[in-house]
Amino acid sequence: MLSPRSVSVTLEPYAEAARTWLHDAAEVVDTTHLTATQAARRIAEAVKG
Repeated sequence: MLSPRSVSVTLEPYAEAARTWLHDAAEVVDTTHLTATQAARRIAEAVKG
């Protein structure tokens, strides 16, 4: 079982990336109500532009 501290340490590099370059370089794709296939298609469409 992971402790809150171990999760925080594990996620810190991702949080740092988000604070620096990731928010400017990324596009959010909401997949909340999509199937895996629909999500994959939506992401592929976003990458293709």
